[in-house]
Amino acid sequence: MRLNSLAAGIALLAGTSLSLAQAPVVDGTKDASYGAAKWLQTVPTSFGDNRADLCQSIGNGVRIAINNSNAAGVDGSNGGPSSGAGVTTGVEIAIPLLQLGNPTGPIRVTAFNSGGGYDYLSNQVVGGLPAGTGNLGGNGTGGFVGGASPLAGINFNNFAGDQFVSVVNNAATNIGSITVDGTADAAYGAALWEQTLGTGFGNSTLGQVGFANGSEIDGFFAQIATVSVDGQPAAPHLIMTIAGNLNSDFNKISIFIDTGAAGGQNVLANNNPGAEGLNNHQGLTFDSTFAANYYMSFRVGGAEPVCFADFAKLHVGITGAGGGGGFLGGGVTPPAAIIGTGSACPPNQAVAVGSELNALYSFVDRANNRLHLFVAGNFKADDFLTLIFDSNGNPSGDVGQNTLRGPSFDFGPGTPNVDIGIADGGRGGLNRLGSFDGSNPGLTFDAGFAADYYSHVHVENVNRLVIDSAVIRTNGRLEETNGNGLDFGSFHGADIPAVLPFDGTNFCCTQPGGIEWQSGSKDNVFTALPPREANRVLQGYLDSNAGAFPATEAAWADWIGVTPNQGNPVAPLALRPRYGLHRAALNNSNVAGVTDLAVGTPAAVTTGFELSYDLGEIGATPRSRIKLAGFLIRGGFTQVSNQIFGDAAGTANLGEPRTLNLSTIAGQQWVRIATCAADYDQSGSVEVGDIFAYLNDWFAGVATTDIDGGGIAVTDIFAFLNAWFEGDCQG
Repeated sequence: MRLNSLAAGIALLAGTSLSLAQAPVVDGTKDASYGAAKWLQTVPTSFGDNRADLCQSIGNGVRIAINNSNAAGVDGSNGGPSSGAGVTTGVEIAIPLLQLGNPTGPIRVTAFNSGGGYDYLSNQVVGGLPAGTGNLGGNGTGGFVGGASPLAGINFNNFAGDQFVSVVNNAATNIGSITVDGTADAAYGAALWEQTLGTGFGNSTLGQVGFANGSEIDGFFAQIATVSVDGQPAAPHLIMTIAGNLNSDFNKISIFIDTGAAGGQNVLANNNPGAEGLNNHQGLTFDSTFAANYYMSFRVGGAEPVCFADFAKLHVGITGAGGGGGFLGGGVTPPAAIIGTGSACPPNQAVAVGSELNALYSFVDRANNRLHLFVAGNFKADDFLTLIFDSNGNPSGDVGQNTLRGPSFDFGPGTPNVDIGIADGGRGGLNRLGSFDGSNPGLTFDAGFAADYYSHVHVENVNRLVIDSAVIRTNGRLEETNGNGLDFGSFHGADIPAVLPFDGTNFCCTQPGGIEWQSGSKDNVFTALPPREANRVLQGYLDSNAGAFPATEAAWADWIGVTPNQGNPVAPLALRPRYGLHRAALNNSNVAGVTDLAVGTPAAVTTGFELSYDLGEIGATPRSRIKLAGFLIRGGFTQVSNQIFGDAAGTANLGEPRTLNLSTIAGQQWVRIATCAADYDQSGSVEVGDIFAYLNDWFAGVATTDIDGGGIAVTDIFAFLNAWFEGDCQG
């Protein structure tokens, strides 16, 4: 039957004209070469529509600076009398009243110090705590534990007094001018509150403007008045100086502002904008008379040192919308203040205020052994696009995982998956999807789907595209005999609209070749190259050195080269890192497609996330039939949206991933994105149409017709036909 069909097909070839396909350009815009969509969305988004009318430009004109030179104030003991009186230097902030909605009544402010992961609170709180109060605590993991945020257990109603200060609104009064430099000018007048509790985060003794070796809040100065800030025309502002110090190891100060506007949050919600650290505060409860409308974060650290700030308007109420903002800016300190220029609104290549998946496209560039993937849509900064592949290509018998493993496997058979990303439980996004201490089964896929490669994608600091990736093996990450990881967690980022190249250059300035040195004593290792490539290089070293790890980082640098393509590495050429195996870009400007109310026209969306993978890096070959599962997720990887590839119908979010079993949902919750050489037209089956498509491209000299790798020749036709008769597909 197939021979008869073949003969008929060849007889009809003359005069047949089929479209030609060239490899797409990776730029976040769908090329015609992708062809028809592999999947189209069928439900409205429950993660918000990307609409300009839902966006407010947040943070324009906000200024913040630090003077860390205080060596007085409270000491490092909370056991006896202590006073912050007299300290006038610290973190100074000027906010145009317009950015706070032009409130006419008093404004309440609270602020507190926390650890580097916004996961542990000190006892330094504006408004004060009772004598003898120690650090307020938190989970200390940098992420969510059991679905709860790091600070969810903090409730200021449990402490006597007010943990905030109220500032009288005298917006019409002109008080002259100030310079935002980290010092409370005379225009502030007397402090509104002074600390009486020693710090549990270390007493700073350095006396340097940029650096501090402890964090304390000694006092609070504030005015709401008309003032000229840094020589600008006088305008109504909230100005404040939080006197004290901020440890320059990236301790944080979090500031919440209650303007009295309706919809303020007394208990912080889980759906607020993507300002750094904000959603780690979810569940924190303020005093009963305080309901936050705005948030600021400030931190300082590094060798220079460098400071960074975020500013956000909170959503209205627990379930409402209307918030926005994010990264305010950064810079070397001292002396310059960070000056906010305002958050962007749609349509914008980097910034979205809603998240949706409209369509999925793919293209296999067999001549260059690459898979191109295009996800039409957009996602806002606090939402993650999760991509999980079944590539049928893991070595040594590994077939991947139908149910994702989690940290509980530290205490049972096998190992956890690779740590990558920040999420609930401190073991990263991938492990957060798996089982936890045996209390949850872990994310389970449809029967026949075995996850073997993972990536999650998000936007951080307003305009930076970041991708984290890991290999998924049947029994968890690859380890050496002492239980130390040999599989790498991969992360790489680039400012939008630049193409993210995975070239090993932005992992850390001291990491040779973008691959962290593994001494044989590290539980986790990380890389700015794709993860399988980093593992290949490390295995090459071990194979070349009788299984011994490099004794020093210098030895590792000598072997692979200090920086990509530089130095004189000892490693043979075949064992050196290969750069550019992944490439990615994001264009977040879509405002069409699905909405929060209707399906709309998802096929019309031509911008989104685009990725080019080396097939070998994801464990595939040109013969592989590759499946892809994917969805949008938020809240420390605790809430899966209704935006998911496949047949999942309905309007509700799918919720907690650890208890989500996709096989219980009708239909197929994955999409086939690649087939094999014999299925030349990528229809999903090997049929006569593949011969038409192949011969048409061969006569046109299309690169993908070079089946045997020796250049386009008649031998390729024989190789293709041989593959066609054999079926030629894996998976």
